[in-house]
Amino acid sequence: MNMMSGKMLLGIAVGLVAGTAIGILFAPESGVETRKKLVKRATDYASGFKDRIGEWAENNLLQLAPGNARRGNSLPEPLSKSQQTKLEDMQTA
Repeated sequence: MNMMSGKMLLGIAVGLVAGTAIGILFAPESGVETRKKLVKRATDYASGFKDRIGEWAENNLLQLAPGNARRGNSLPEPLSKSQQTKLEDMQTA
């Protein structure tokens, strides 16, 4: 390792330590509160993603089912009561 890369690595290490220390000292909330916010935000993003995927699947269902439109079936058969219950359970999860 030459002198320049050694100085650069030292600079990066010092910067990481200083940034971590400043972040801890000036954090507006406790770690518990920050983790709760992160979990909530991740859950919200996942839920939104799940909703968008569901909408996409509903809008593109005929293209996803090969040959369905060619056979004259404009829509798939309605869900049975047990299938509807399972679908509702998955949507609320």
